Amino acid sequence: MRVAYILPPSVIVSGVSNGVRVQAESWKSGIETLGVDVVTIDVWGNYDWKSFDIIHIFGYGIWLDEFLPSIFERTTAKIICSPIIDAVRSCWLSRIATYCEFPFFRMYSSWGRLKKSDKYIHTYLVRSEFEKQYLLQTLKITQERIVLQPLSYRIMPTANIHSKEDFCLHVSLLSNDRKNVKRLVESAIKYKYKLVLAGNYGSPTFLKELQKLIGNNSNVEILGFVSEEKLKELYERAKAFALPSIYGEGVGLVALEAAVYGCDIVITNIGGPKEYYSNLAYIINPYSIDEIGQSVIDILNGKTFQPQLREHIMKNYNVDVLNHRLLEIYKRIMKISV
Repeated sequence: MRVAYILPPSVIVSGVSNGVRVQAESWKSGIETLGVDVVTIDVWGNYDWKSFDIIHIFGYGIWLDEFLPSIFERTTAKIICSPIIDAVRSCWLSRIATYCEFPFFRMYSSWGRLKKSDKYIHTYLVRSEFEKQYLLQTLKITQERIVLQPLSYRIMPTANIHSKEDFCLHVSLLSNDRKNVKRLVESAIKYKYKLVLAGNYGSPTFLKELQKLIGNNSNVEILGFVSEEKLKELYERAKAFALPSIYGEGVGLVALEAAVYGCDIVITNIGGPKEYYSNLAYIINPYSIDEIGQSVIDILNGKTFQPQLREHIMKNYNVDVLNHRLLEIYKRIMKISV
């Protein structure tokens, strides 16, 4: 089997920690161990499109409109799309957006381009029931064309979880507004718990804003970008992990990984991430500083869903199990006529 992986232009030029890139590379490396030849498409490359059995597209955008027609007639491969939906607006607003296009002025919407490209797409591979329902209600895709493939955690912990320390960890592109870092900091200041922030802070301007917000409060620490080894160490030490995003996360892989390392999780009630935890996490309103803060305090004071949460994640989102499942999905799709 030969599979092409195609990432959006915006992801290609972004950093290695981009969530879409991480998802694609994780799936690629996983099924390559099972004997699948996976080619990540380079925009400057020249390819024999007829050599592929599956063409798997991650994300969507106005670029689809030109790309898909150009390869559709040059391949017999089944085209799969993982739309990577992290929208916060309602389905009906996104549905309206599919009609809000003005070709004469070259004004298009990403949802409109996905709707127009639907005739080329054989199957949609989604990461959560949230994404599935969003496709069903927004583009009116039939259920038979949507397949659920959850994500797995990337980083395997040691057999024994170290004793935990009384602090809350957060990992993200800190300057990204949807990560809600400033409210998280405000909750730490108000409830006086130790908060450790790891991840690229984006720009010196944002870092100055964050430092000004923190002021003289020594309980908030900014580490910046950390290595994978350092990230593992933080997962091992932290008692709580918070991801209070205000814009729908697709999955929130860092929270999933933290749970496997024995952290208790404070997760947004927006989007699909909460589906992964089976009521074994603190599901909060990310706009409420008090809900964020009180949940973290409860964890630091000893209220826990562990080790049941860790066992749940390791059983249901095991990387080896999901790699085999992805391969079986590809095989099944190859046998289905368009």
